[in-house]
Amino acid sequence: MGKDRNKPLYIRIEKRDHFDDQDICKYNLLGFCPNDLFPNTKADIGPCEKRHDDYLKEQYTIDPDMPRYERRYQEELIQQLESMIA
Repeated sequence: MGKDRNKPLYIRIEKRDHFDDQDICKYNLLGFCPNDLFPNTKADIGPCEKRHDDYLKEQYTIDPDMPRYERRYQEELIQQLESMIA
């Protein structure tokens, strides 16, 4: 199942997703996506354009470099929230 289900196995293995890819929501990995804050209200900013994937979230939690990634994602989240407030 998934977006590449009909591709040959050797292509799928080459193109494994990683939680640090550009199309993955880093804030969802932290457990807090700002797009999920105020659904169906005036303050709703719409659905997140990036992927929310539980498998990649598990990869993130078992990664040995998780503290380094977590710090970087938290800093990005704080910057985004500050820009939303200002």
